[in-house]
Formats: sequence, C-alpha cells, structure tokens
Amino acid sequence: MREIAYQFGETGTLVGILTANANPAAGDYLPAFVILNSGLVHRVGPNRLSVKIARKLSEIGYTTFRIDISGVGDSPVQHNFEGSILERWKAETRSAMNFLAAETGIDRFIFLGNCSGAALSFFSALVDDRVIGAVLINIQGEKKLINYFIKLAISNSKIWRRLISGTVQYHDFLDNFKLIFKKRAGRSTVPAYAKKDFFKDLRTLVNRGLRIIFIHSEWDPGLPYFNKILKGDISKLSHNTIEMKLIRGINHDFNLLKGQNDLVAIITDWAYRNIENLKCN
Repeated sequence: MREIAYQFGETGTLVGILTANANPAAGDYLPAFVILNSGLVHRVGPNRLSVKIARKLSEIGYTTFRIDISGVGDSPVQHNFEGSILERWKAETRSAMNFLAAETGIDRFIFLGNCSGAALSFFSALVDDRVIGAVLINIQGEKKLINYFIKLAISNSKIWRRLISGTVQYHDFLDNFKLIFKKRAGRSTVPAYAKKDFFKDLRTLVNRGLRIIFIHSEWDPGLPYFNKILKGDISKLSHNTIEMKLIRGINHDFNLLKGQNDLVAIITDWAYRNIENLKCN
C-alpha cells in the first residue's frame, strides 16, 4: 500500500495524504474518495477512523485523499480569502479535486465525512458535478439533546458511566439542560439551513444521479432529529440511490472498536456494491 503526503491548493499550504489504489485488478476507472475533517480533528479522523477507512477502500481499488481544510490539522488558516468560512472550505474541496485530477487522472469523486465533514461533503457535492457520491456520517440537524439523553438514559443505564468518564459530550447535555430554565422570548427558532432547503438540495443531488449513504451511530445527538424530521421524507426521494444505516451501541466519535469496525464494513460494502454505478466514463 502506497501513501504519499502532498501540499496543494492555490497557496500550496493545504495538506493531504493520498492512499493509492492497492488492487491493480480493479483498474483505473473508479472515482477517488475525498475524506474530510470531522470537526477540528485532523486528517487521521476520530480514533484514526479516516486512516482505517482509506486503507480498506484502497484494498478494493479506490484511491483516497484525506485532507486537512484550512485551520485544521496541518493546514494553516487562509487569511487572503474573501468570503465566508463555508465558501472558503468549498473552494478548498474543489482544489483537492483539481489536484487529484492533475496528479492521478481521476475526474470523478466521492466525498466522505463525519459530522461537520458530512455537511461539507453535502455542500461540496452541490457545487461541483464531478462529485458522484457522498458518504454522510452523523450529519447534524437541529438538536434536541435533552430529549436524546433522557431517552438514552432510560434505555441504557450505562450512559451515566459514560457521562462521568467523558466518552459522551456531556457539556452539550448540560448546556441544553440550562436552556429549559431560560426565557425563550425573542429567540428565533428558524435554523440557518432550513429543512425545506435541505430537501430541495437533496432532490437536486438525487436528480443528478448521486449515490448517497447516510450513516448514524446510535448515540449520536443528531439522530433523533434525523429520525423524526428527515428520515421519512428522505426514504421517499429515491429507493435506488439513497441508503440509510444505523450502527447500534456506539457514540458520535466511534470510541468502541466494534463500532469502528462496523463503520468501515458498511462503507466498504457500499463502495463495493456501487462499483458499477460509480465507474468513471
């Protein structure tokens, strides 16, 4: 297996690790995976998940590129960009695709990310037709964390040990618990990215033929919103191009080895089953 570190982008300061296709029998027709940061975790991913995913995908014939967007990991902040952080990061994902196309000749891409990386994958797919697939892990919506933790505590008493040990993001739980006692007058309840916009954009991707898989861990804070608000309508959009998977008994950052293995297996299986649909022309 061959892995190479590169610097790319307009300023040559963005950092990425290319994991080359380790299966010559797969040929050169497959798209490349671009794996994005999960929050502020650098390109190895939480618990080195991005490394594990990249190397497993390499075994079945995919090239992968694990990148640090600016301000995360080894990629410094880009101070000369005029526009929002989201616009800057979308421009950087385009730079990653341009670099891969020049370096490898691959001109079709699948984006993969956890949490904020899933959101950036979604938005990057919207603005570039070269993206033909997306693996969206624990994509977040409007969180109802107090309901989430109460439900979880009732169903699984071990959650309290996880709260104490720090393997659950208990600061989110406490912050949301405090909101119960705060006056809500004057507070806007309209999220920055409304549900109607999400479905309009998702329909655009489906109509383009994008292959998409939504993956959630059972203890992810965004799961109740996804199940209650999004899941039903997503399932109506397309039975052929969209899949949804749940990994039970694991939290947002996949701290348990079984959950990590389950995630890698789901992604690898999806990538393998969709090889014919994801071939580059």
